[in-house]
Amino acid sequence: MSEIKNLQPQAIWKNFDLLTQVPRPSGHLEKVQQFLLDWAKEKGVKAILDE
Repeated sequence: MSEIKNLQPQAIWKNFDLLTQVPRPSGHLEKVQQFLLDWAKEKGVKAILDE
């Protein structure tokens, strides 16, 4: 378990920890973009990808 998930406020750091686990080498943002779009959809938040 990552130490970061134990910081306060816990909800923010838990989500940050999830984000840091998504591979995103320079110039290849597709996976992190999809992660954020999926996260927003799960939460009922409207999100779009601006191209």
